[in-house]
Amino acid sequence: MTVLVTHLRMEDPAQLRPAATFPGLTLREVRDPAVNATLYAEVGGPYAWHDRRGWTREEWAGYALAPTTRTLLGTLGEETVGYGELVRLPEGDVELRLFGLRPSFVGQGLGGALLTLVTWEAWQWGARRVVLSTCTLDHPRALPAYLARGFTALRTEAHAH
Repeated sequence: MTVLVTHLRMEDPAQLRPAATFPGLTLREVRDPAVNATLYAEVGGPYAWHDRRGWTREEWAGYALAPTTRTLLGTLGEETVGYGELVRLPEGDVELRLFGLRPSFVGQGLGGALLTLVTWEAWQWGARRVVLSTCTLDHPRALPAYLARGFTALRTEAHAH
């Protein structure tokens, strides 16, 4: 099976095209490796996220607690609906490393609103650019959602899976 990986970038905060707001949706930062591990499995399970499945507690802690990593939860009331992980890269870019909704919240119009909040937070963190990658194993609306928010596709690569 061939998987297509698309690399995207946003050069300026003025390029962010906000989605319609979702009443009550807020963003909250957490620094808890167990939260990262749990959401990685829950959000990524349907989309074949597998590169971190064998991580130890120490690996999760090293990643999630690094000063270059921020984990942002999208919440409605006390309920976590999804999350994004931002990673500051050495050259000043901020990578949206992971992003997604918990399965029970997919299809309710939350994705674009949460993506807007997380992308804006990357700019507030002092990003030179915001970068990300998505692939054909992700939700079918992932790439269109990134493009709708103002990201530009730079290149697409084929990988054997």
